Amino acid sequence: MTFTFQSQLFSKMFLSNTYREFPLAFQRNLCDLLETNEFGIENVFSCGNVSRCPIEKGYYIMCNWGPDYNKFPPLLVKGRYQVDLIFYGDGALISNFSWFMKIRYKNPALN
Repeated sequence: MTFTFQSQLFSKMFLSNTYREFPLAFQRNLCDLLETNEFGIENVFSCGNVSRCPIEKGYYIMCNWGPDYNKFPPLLVKGRYQVDLIFYGDGALISNFSWFMKIRYKNPALN
């Protein structure tokens, strides 16, 4: 049995002491996202038992996972962000992840 997985990503930037909408968002079929390796998420297969597409019903384990930051847009504005990643399977909510991060430039003179 296979499922149709959709992913949604929303971002917010910390401004005026609260997180506000930031124009980095998308909604994609998860298999398409993995195939194109956007944001370097394909390394989810490097540790654990996550299946490739089509994704079958079951229990999956991910370990030591993190995106490949070299695949991110090159000129994100420095600052604090909240990124929400939501997964749906056949229209039902499967999971919702929230990351809080701070972007700094490698060159300290730019921070």
